[in-house]
Amino acid sequence: MVWSSEERSRFIKDLTAVAEMYARELSETTLAMYMEILQKYPYWMVKRAILAYVQNFSGRASFFPKPGDLIALIEGNPDDRAVSMWMEVLEALEKIGTYHSVKFRDPLVNVCIAKLGGWMKLGELSQSELDKLYYQFCKLYRYFYQNGRIPLIDHLPGKIETINNARGMREYIPQPITVGSELPPSVRNRIVFSNREKETKRLKDDQENNHFSLTEKERQKEVKLEKASC
Repeated sequence: MVWSSEERSRFIKDLTAVAEMYARELSETTLAMYMEILQKYPYWMVKRAILAYVQNFSGRASFFPKPGDLIALIEGNPDDRAVSMWMEVLEALEKIGTYHSVKFRDPLVNVCIAKLGGWMKLGELSQSELDKLYYQFCKLYRYFYQNGRIPLIDHLPGKIETINNARGMREYIPQPITVGSELPPSVRNRIVFSNREKETKRLKDDQENNHFSLTEKERQKEVKLEKASC
């Protein structure tokens, strides 16, 4: 990844400002080395890491940050990443809901939610049930993060897609909404999508079975409304 000239300029200003906070001067050679190491990450990730560092989220803010300090904040560890991703799941539930299909940029999230019953199932759960599911999600996320081998789940179908698909109205199925943050490059590069078709198919079937039960509920609701209007 190569930053744009604007991003490179902003990075130099950001790091120079941090250096002033620590009463340090940075040579052009040092700035170039920082940039060469860090620009494999999107600029916004580096910016967020710099801000997190100076706010002492790392607990090491008494020293000027080395590239490795910022990389540690960018990539995190499986436990921190799992918690962060669950927060993104809850945010998507609140802002988007389960009528729309979603596709998390982090493929591990898509697999974890599929294994937990699918996107629509999450929308049916109470807050206490979601709190319990949190621990299962984090356990699954840590497993896939460390294992590096996951089934391929393209997206998580919502109610609109499921109902229209069941009725054969595929032309009315909207594209899934892409949400969430991406995996750090070092983790993404070692992820292998499993070719085990049985596992991938089973996950999809689990989602579809849950979808069909919900579709049946929708159908029964429509029948009740029709009878009520007669």
